[in-house]
Amino acid sequence: SVFKTNEAERLLEESLARMRGEDASYVRPMDATGNKIGPLGAAEKKAVTWLSEVIEEEGRRAREIANGDLKRPIDMGTGPLSDLEQRAVDFFDRVKQEESSRISSGIRR
Repeated sequence: SVFKTNEAERLLEESLARMRGEDASYVRPMDATGNKIGPLGAAEKKAVTWLSEVIEEEGRRAREIANGDLKRPIDMGTGPLSDLEQRAVDFFDRVKQEESSRISSGIRR
């Protein structure tokens, strides 16, 4: 596909530039600095940072699992997936508590 071809060409250009000790000829929106970074660059930077943190967290979790300790993301303590799972658990706990209270009080929807 065109996307794969363009991506391959970009990766080749980046690799060649790195081998020559140069910067690639393109600039990502997230590479802008200071007041030059716009909303697209800020969003891209935030997404790339989040994804990098997810990859690191999953790497730590994979090492734990490889050592025989099966862990869920929430068991890892900190990290984006751990935080996300904790929020989901908290949400369902609140719903469960509210529904239990509603049933106890005899309120019908």
